[in-house]
Amino acid sequence: RWTGELVLPPLYASVDPKLFHQGMVLTAYEDWEQYENCCSDFFLMDETGTVIPFPDGIVGEEGDVSCGRVSIRNEAGLIGFADLQGNVVIQPQFAFVFDFAEGRAEVEFPEGDRGIIDLDGNILARGFTRIRGWFQNGIITAEKDGESACYGLDGQLIDTLPADTMAVNESLFWIPVAG
Repeated sequence: RWTGELVLPPLYASVDPKLFHQGMVLTAYEDWEQYENCCSDFFLMDETGTVIPFPDGIVGEEGDVSCGRVSIRNEAGLIGFADLQGNVVIQPQFAFVFDFAEGRAEVEFPEGDRGIIDLDGNILARGFTRIRGWFQNGIITAEKDGESACYGLDGQLIDTLPADTMAVNESLFWIPVAG
């Protein structure tokens, strides 16, 4: 705490205070001798040290708590999302996921393409080869068919813009220029 009071003992990987959201963190036990790759499976824990269990066959997948969701992995290695009570909300079906921002997350499908989902797992857009960054002010930049463009929260095309464009807000964009 800000007072210097120790809240959790130093047993965990990734228990940086900035990773706590809504009083929860996705963490793992850190022990170089006991675990392969130094860490146990990731699990959900509140700031009192209470572990919130996931269903059998599900473990946490390294990432942040964002928009009330944490990434999880099943025994087949597919990734989905759980809520802060440990309930599976989006069934594991993705090869890779990114944290939620503004209620949306980038996902990679097992087939290799990328897409955008909402908090319930509804696929809002798919077929991207690359997504740059995360939703910011309702906009994300992604590549599809070799062209970079900005897309809105519902996955709709907003406008074709240069690669590496980042949304400042819905009408202002940051575009890097070489030289």
